[in-house]
Amino acid sequence: MDQAQEQLHSLLAPLQRLDALELGRPSHMTLANYLQRLVMQRLLSPESASLFLEAYHSLRFQRQSLDDELLQRAAGVLQQCAEKAETASLEERQGWEDALQPPEDEEETTQASSAEEDVDESVQETEKVSKSKQKDTNTSKASSPKSTPVGAAKEAAVSSTPQERPAATQEPSKPRRRRFVTDAVTEEQKERGVRAFFRRSLLSHLWWIVLLGIVGGLFVFWQGVKNANRAQVIRYKLRNRFARWMGFHEHTIPSRYLPYHQRPRVQRRRAVRRFTRFIVSRKPNNPDLWYRLAEYHYERDHYAKAAAFYARVISLRPNHPAAYNDLAWLLCTADDREYRDPIRALPLAAKAYALRPKSSDVVDTYALTLFQNKQFRRAAEIQSEAVALSPKDSDYRRRLRRYKAAYKFWLKKNGKSERPTSKPTP
Repeated sequence: MDQAQEQLHSLLAPLQRLDALELGRPSHMTLANYLQRLVMQRLLSPESASLFLEAYHSLRFQRQSLDDELLQRAAGVLQQCAEKAETASLEERQGWEDALQPPEDEEETTQASSAEEDVDESVQETEKVSKSKQKDTNTSKASSPKSTPVGAAKEAAVSSTPQERPAATQEPSKPRRRRFVTDAVTEEQKERGVRAFFRRSLLSHLWWIVLLGIVGGLFVFWQGVKNANRAQVIRYKLRNRFARWMGFHEHTIPSRYLPYHQRPRVQRRRAVRRFTRFIVSRKPNNPDLWYRLAEYHYERDHYAKAAAFYARVISLRPNHPAAYNDLAWLLCTADDREYRDPIRALPLAAKAYALRPKSSDVVDTYALTLFQNKQFRRAAEIQSEAVALSPKDSDYRRRLRRYKAAYKFWLKKNGKSERPTSKPTP
């Protein structure tokens, strides 16, 4: 709706208040006559009526928008009239309502015209019947209109008064119908706009088609870019379903195509956070749960958290050999040299060896801590026990050769001879 139509709607809005007071504009009366009747009843001044008509014509026919001040002045004309009618007495309001009724002579003329139209129709019908009769009888005499029954009926109908006419020619008086001017105006303008839009040529609509095509293309492109990963996931799922049906090898969906919250590392990280909150809030004194959490962080090379959690396990359970062993191994083999501390690892590995001397992993860790603390002979002896416990493990045998070689090099460097492992025979 354009600005002129909105202003026209606001200009004619006070007519609804007058219609509610039975003082609305009748259907047989134009707006100018209606305003003239209001001026005659001293509800409006002539200057106000002319101002309202000028504003109405400029908005209704010229399609020109008005200033806000002029629009308020024009709309205030009928508002003041409605306020005055609301405060008036019933007798004055009834007098104004009677003044808006059409005069009696107008009603008589309308009834007479309708009766004449009915008589003309009846005359035409009788003339057709008479002509058909004349053709059948082949009579050449032409009767005058006054002598014919049709002419007599016409004269009688014209000369007769409305009270003397038959009931068939008189129309029943209809009640006066009122209507809202604003509703009629808006419906007419709306119908006119729709018809004008569809009566245009195809070339005028081509611009709308091109614009809609551009907007639709941008929307489809944006949706495609937004859902590109989703399309790849669907493609992998269909491919795996077909491979499962044919018995081929299935392919895992790359994590870059999955949404961020469905990627394995993100889900694993969230699971670890939830697990940590569960331990802290529900089971803070359970060493097994703390040990599982320390193992996870050690596998991900989070050495600070792993060492702290291993220490937590040892504080909760002092006789936990796996925690001693793993913490000693972390302090000896961490990739980040900042976390390496062989001197601190030696008592931890010795404690684990004392608790579980028959475990090859514990024995191997203890030998490694001895080796890094430069106790080569003791490291070789302890590593030989690990080889004896797991003879098929090549890593244990490789470390044993390394420890022996380091011990021989140390003896050679310091000018010492290797001590016999057993006493010589006499």
